[in-house]
Amino acid sequence: VAVGFSAFGAGADGFVNRMTHPADTTRATVYLLSAVVVAFFTWRKLSKDQPINEQPKSGGMAYRMAALVFVIPMILIGVGNLAGSTYSVVVKRSNPDLLLGNTRSELQQNMPRSKTAPFWVMISEKAPEDFANIIRSATTGNFTVPAPELSSDPNGDEKAILNSVQKFTELRVKQRLSETLELPPLPESAQRIIKLRADPNADINDLTDVVEIDPSLAAQVVSWAASPYYSAPGKIRSVHDAIVRVLGFDMVLNLALGLALGKSLSMSAIKPSQIDQYWRSSVYTAAVIEGLVGKIPRDSRPTFGMAYLSGLLNNFGYLILAEVFPPYFESVSRLTSGNPHIPNAAIEQHLIGITGNQIASWLLDNWNMPEEVVTALRQQNNLQYDGEYKEYAKLIHLAKGLLANAGIGDSYGRNIDDVEIEALNLTRGAVTEVIENIVEASDDLDSIAEKMRG
Repeated sequence: VAVGFSAFGAGADGFVNRMTHPADTTRATVYLLSAVVVAFFTWRKLSKDQPINEQPKSGGMAYRMAALVFVIPMILIGVGNLAGSTYSVVVKRSNPDLLLGNTRSELQQNMPRSKTAPFWVMISEKAPEDFANIIRSATTGNFTVPAPELSSDPNGDEKAILNSVQKFTELRVKQRLSETLELPPLPESAQRIIKLRADPNADINDLTDVVEIDPSLAAQVVSWAASPYYSAPGKIRSVHDAIVRVLGFDMVLNLALGLALGKSLSMSAIKPSQIDQYWRSSVYTAAVIEGLVGKIPRDSRPTFGMAYLSGLLNNFGYLILAEVFPPYFESVSRLTSGNPHIPNAAIEQHLIGITGNQIASWLLDNWNMPEEVVTALRQQNNLQYDGEYKEYAKLIHLAKGLLANAGIGDSYGRNIDDVEIEALNLTRGAVTEVIENIVEASDDLDSIAEKMRG
C-alpha cells in the first residue's frame, strides 16, 4: 500500500510537471513499455511450470503480487507523464524548441557575443535545452536600480569627495576616512620627471639619469622598448638605447611618469589578478591611442606624449579607489564584474557617491600633473564635454570602446558612430586599421603588461 501511494504521488507529480513544462512523451513511453515488459516476463518466469491461464499455486501468486508491487510504480509514473504531456501538447500547444529559439535570438541581439560574455555563449552553444528547462518555472521581477548620471562638473569634485567621506562615516565602515583624505604623496621619481618636463634645456642624458635612479623603473622602460611590439633592431640594453633607438624622448618621459605613478600606491587591497587587469587595460589603451594619434592630421593632432600618458593612466582611479576606499573596493569589483554593460564609473558613483577617476583627477591636479591628463581622466566618460583638452578625453573614450568591441577587456561592446570618430578628425577606415593592428599584436602587448607588475 505504501509503495502504491508513493507511485501514485510520483505519477501525479509527473502529470503536473508535464503540464507546466515541455511535453515529454518519450519519457512517459519508456516508463510504460518498461512496466509492461517487466510485468510480462516476470509473470511468464513465475508461471513456466504451469499454463498461464491456470490458477497459480499460493507461492506463485505471492511472487506475482510482489513483482506487481514494483511494476505498479512504473505504470503510474508513465501514465502521469503521458497524460501531462498530452495536455501540454493538445491544450497548451507548447513548443519548447520555438520558445528557446526566440529567447536565444533576443539575447544574441541584445548581448553581442564576445570573450566577455561566456554566459550567453553557454546558453546558445553548450546547454540550451537544459537552461531553458531551468528558467521556464522561474519568476521574474525588477530588483535593480538605474545607474546614476555621472557629473561633468570638475569644480564639484572636492565637494563630492567630502560628501562621500561623510557618508562613509555615517555608515560606520570598518576603515573610516579622516576629514582630510590620506592620499599618498607624489613619488620622488615622478617629482623628478615632472621637474625635468618643466626644464626647456633638458636633454636625453638628463632623462636617462632621472629614470636610472629607480632601478625597477629603468628595467620597465627598457623592457617596454625591447618588446617585439616595437620591433627594434638589435638588443636594447639601457634607458639611453630605449630613448635614442626606439621610443624617443617625449614618450620615455611620459612612460616613466605613468609607470612611477602606478607604483606609488600600496595596492594592499588589490588581488594580483586585478593588478594584472589594470596594467593590461593601461597598456592596451595607451597602444590604441598611440595608433589613433598617428592617424590624426598633423594640424589637429594632440600632443603625442600627453595623449599616451592619458591612455596609460586612463584607469588610475581604480588604484586610487582601492587605496582610499578599501572597505568598498571589493563591492565595486563584484558589481563591476556582474554588470559589464554598465560603465565602471556609474557603479562607483552608485556605491560611494563618487568615481575613482574623480578622485584621481583631483589628486593629479594637486600633484601638479599636466592639465591635459587631469582633464582626460576627469571627462573620459563625458562625450558632451567641449572644453579645453577635450581631444584627450575623447581619445580615451574611443580607445576603450574599440577595445571592448574587439573582445578585449571585461566590458561589453557599444556602437561607435561616425560623429564620435569625426570629432577627432579620424575616419572609419583609419580607426578600423588601428584596432586590427592592436588585435594582431595582442601577444606582444600582453607580454608588456605582464612585465609591468614588476
